[in-house]
Parts: sequence; structure tokens; C-alpha cells
Amino acid sequence: MHLIKILLLLLCGSTLISIGLNFFIVPSQLVDGGMIGLALILNYIWDVKIGSALLVFSVPIFIIVWFYKQSFVYKGVLGISMTSLMVNVLHDVPFPFDPSPLLSAILGGLLLGCGVGLMFLFNISTDSLDLFALFISHSLNVNLGLIIFILDFLVIGLGFLLMNHDQKVLSVIAICAHVSTITLFSILKNKQNNPAY
Repeated sequence: MHLIKILLLLLCGSTLISIGLNFFIVPSQLVDGGMIGLALILNYIWDVKIGSALLVFSVPIFIIVWFYKQSFVYKGVLGISMTSLMVNVLHDVPFPFDPSPLLSAILGGLLLGCGVGLMFLFNISTDSLDLFALFISHSLNVNLGLIIFILDFLVIGLGFLLMNHDQKVLSVIAICAHVSTITLFSILKNKQNNPAY
């Protein structure tokens, strides 16, 4: 029963991420942090499928982290593999609506945040760059949040080099929606783990 619950959670979370990316973030050419951000940049420059880029660039990180601590990798492989698959599956599905760029930024960020947040509740990673940050944090004894911030900052900064002013502003809005939603899931998880909290 627990396995079925995890698989359903993976399917739901990865579908939300895929809808957010394919129907809202990509049409407006917005960027995000982490490995998804790198995959978006590759898609905009060379039309590489986002799901494929996400999976291919995650493999070396999985290998590096595997030799350090295998337990970090198991659920990460599940989360990223399912997310990559769903992003590619919905890549060519036509979307019947044409939302404004601002609405796309908000909805795209919220859907990404909900998808990532759902998986976060069960400690399932959807971003191999976060796994890499965890590896660096444990190896160098540096704060994990700082490492993730630096890596995301570099990815977003690279994306901003390709964007006009409006896309930069909308990307910031999408990222804020994404992060705010994940924060809500984080609070929910803390309350689950600490009922008296």
C-alpha cells in the first residue's frame, strides 16, 4: 500500500510540474532555478527536450552522490525519472488556452511549487542539483541552503543573459510563486512531523 501511495504521489507531482512547465513557463520563455532551469535554458537555445535534458544531466550527479551516500539517490532517481518522463509526454500536447504572460508566470510557478512540494512531503527529490548541493554541504560542512542559493543564482543568472526585461521580471514572479508554494508545503511537513508545533 505504501508503494502505491508513493507511485501515485510521483505521478501527481510530476504531472503538475509538467503542466506548469509545458503550458505556462515554456510558452512565455521563462526560467527557473536548479536542474529544471538548466534544462529550460538548453530548450530555449537548442530546442532540446526539457525532460531529456533533465534526465541526462542528472545521471553524472547521481553517480557522484551514489559513491558518497546511496540513500540520497534512491528517491531522487524516482522523482527525476518520473518528472522527466511526464515533461516529455506532455511536451507536444496542445494547450487550449492562451493565458497572458503574467498569468503564465503565476500559474506556472504555483504548479511547479505544488508538484515539487507534494514530492517533498515524502522526501522525494525532483532536482538533481539539490542532491549535488546536499553532497557538497556534507563534504565541505557548508550550510545546505547557502549552496542551493548559490547554484540556483548561477542558473538563473545564466538564463537572464538570454532574456529581455519583461521575461526577467516574469521569471522572478514565477520563481517567487514556486518558492512560496514549496514553503507552504515545508510548513505542512513540519506540522506533520511535530503535531504539537
